[in-house]
Amino acid sequence: MTPTKALSPELLQTCLDIRHRTDRLNLAGGPGAHRVALLNPEALLHAVGEQPDGTYDDPTWATLSLQRQQELAVQLAEMLKMLIDAAAADGPSDPHHIMSAAYASNGQILVWVLVGLVMVVQLLFVIGGRWEEATGADRGVLMANSTVALNNAKTSQLALEKALSAFAAEPGDATLRQEFSKAKGGVEAAHAAFEATKSLLDAATVNEAKVLQMVALLGGLGGALHYLTSLVAYVGNRQLRRSWLAYYLASPVLGAGLAPAVYLLVRLGVLNPSGGNTAANLNLFGIYAFAVLTGLFSRVALDKLSEVFGTMFRTDTGKKDSLGGEDGKGGTAGKD
Repeated sequence: MTPTKALSPELLQTCLDIRHRTDRLNLAGGPGAHRVALLNPEALLHAVGEQPDGTYDDPTWATLSLQRQQELAVQLAEMLKMLIDAAAADGPSDPHHIMSAAYASNGQILVWVLVGLVMVVQLLFVIGGRWEEATGADRGVLMANSTVALNNAKTSQLALEKALSAFAAEPGDATLRQEFSKAKGGVEAAHAAFEATKSLLDAATVNEAKVLQMVALLGGLGGALHYLTSLVAYVGNRQLRRSWLAYYLASPVLGAGLAPAVYLLVRLGVLNPSGGNTAANLNLFGIYAFAVLTGLFSRVALDKLSEVFGTMFRTDTGKKDSLGGEDGKGGTAGKD
């Protein structure tokens, strides 16, 4: 057999595929570009006769021996396979794909940081607006006001009874009639004031719905803080990848979803108050701290939930109640 004077259509297509995948991986950067540098497909393409403009009109191929041409054909096939494997290991070769290994652009970094800051600020405002009703911080003041209003109502009632007795003794006395009417109005006003303070006190009572809402909000805040701190850390280390966007955007939602689950476990296993199981008897500040930490360390929380679930539903296969022993001599059932 004699050497071929030009590249076959199959080999030419292989060379073009190698060039295309090499350029894609170099453009995407990251581990894929590092793998290309190690494989060095440029040298192989140059040996085949690739021109600077990407054509293969150079007579280099025709000057090669048949054995060398066959060796290069095998190397081209292997190189293409290794580049395909490199692209698969490093995500899509399209540099515009969201799962590409390309670094985040300046615009993307600025948008992500801005979104994180906005989420943190908004959550802080919402949490601050609901903090008193979720912790019962003003319940002590309202209870004191309600006690004062109740005492005033009792005093007014006694004054009314006294005025009524005096007026009943002398029903024709205009002064006593006026005092009775005044005492009656005072009782009505005192009762209205007491009902108003009682309504405020009832509204300030911490219930399960308020606690659960605050736990979810604080879990979302923890997730947003994780999003922002991790983002700026990777920017500072010059390692932020565009493919991490979905993870960062999901962090606040994941924290808000995980926090109620951890709250239920913590309430059941750790915070088991002797005073009862109502929301008023719970260590709310401890629960809210757990909620923030759950969002901030969501991966640790997921691992802990997995551990708890595995422990609850684990089956002990090591213990067997068998009538026959492993040595074939019979079991121990019925023995003293």
